[in-house]
Amino acid sequence: MNCPGGGLRHDYPHGLNLYTRIRVGDVRVRPFLTFCDLVSFMEPAQKDTPRADDVLLGPHARVGSGRPGAPRASLCTDLLFIGYAGHDRHLEGWPGRVDEELPSFRNLQFNIGGHVHLGRR
Repeated sequence: MNCPGGGLRHDYPHGLNLYTRIRVGDVRVRPFLTFCDLVSFMEPAQKDTPRADDVLLGPHARVGSGRPGAPRASLCTDLLFIGYAGHDRHLEGWPGRVDEELPSFRNLQFNIGGHVHLGRR
């Protein structure tokens, strides 16, 4: 990703998901609990400018459901809460140094999709 004033920023997300499937009739409910981090590396274009490497940490929670749609396919929906805490990282204002404030960032996302089952049901 390009940064204002030149340079590059690389973001690397990592996560650990714990979930289980609960069958309720034809519907499968999947509660998830996730812990994630987002590691960022900023390489400034200006010479002798310090790097601005940083990390965000946070829990995510998701609940999803799936319903068979064909012999080896199913339709699914998920409601996902994403929360992080860390330094402000809006590209327009991300300086070469960071302060001690660690604000939280939150997002709620709704997903609709499909799964193709390759193994036994």
